[in-house]
Amino acid sequence: MGNNSCITNWVFQSSATQIGEGFILNISGGMVTMNIFITGDATASTCVFEGKDSDGNWYAVKCANLSTLTLATQTVGINETWQADLTAWTSFRVRISAITVSDTKSLSVKGKVVN
Repeated sequence: MGNNSCITNWVFQSSATQIGEGFILNISGGMVTMNIFITGDATASTCVFEGKDSDGNWYAVKCANLSTLTLATQTVGINETWQADLTAWTSFRVRISAITVSDTKSLSVKGKVVN
């Protein structure tokens, strides 16, 4: 039996040092669940999980922290893994609404979807 799944890797934020929307994932057929990996060494940050509906409006999305199993629409943590349900959205982003860095410190946010 073959494995017909397809893995989509996505970079929302790459070595970010400033607030910003980052790169937006356009959701296509079969994309249901995504793991989100927040890494880096920023002194402080806030990442906001957001989904876009078919009318073009952005909304906060509750995601699950895979270590603590808590639900939240944003996180101030680093080196965390979150999981998002993509079924209601046409697009998804992880926006940095606050960040403090010094020297060469930064924050990265990546996602992995298996469909």
